[in-house]
Amino acid sequence: MDHNIFPSMHPDDLQSPDRGRNAPPGSHHYRAFVGDTQTYDVFSHMQFSLMTLLGLRETHTLLDVGCGSLRAGKLFLMYLLPDRYFGIEPEEWLVQEGIERELGREIVNRQAAALSLRGELFVWLSSDA
Repeated sequence: MDHNIFPSMHPDDLQSPDRGRNAPPGSHHYRAFVGDTQTYDVFSHMQFSLMTLLGLRETHTLLDVGCGSLRAGKLFLMYLLPDRYFGIEPEEWLVQEGIERELGREIVNRQAAALSLRGELFVWLSSDA
């Protein structure tokens, strides 16, 4: 007899119900849009590790072209000093979903980042820009 009260749910889904676990890469889900949802966190850590291995320090400034759902941006934002991370992404919904589901507004507020539209690109800029 199966005593699991959520038999159709994956254990990861209990913590965050919309992780896109079954969404195919490229689909309209903030994790799937940028690649395989199963490796989303692995690739964010790989990107961060590579950049710090190559010399990125908290005092440096980073321009993240095609920042997507902030897969790696969430780590860079927590690592870099305020006003040091700049992300550019043409898919506004993707950045918004990344903030809401992966990062949280409190990090954006703490890092003094602001959201603004510039032309057809969605740009995440420092408050001083």
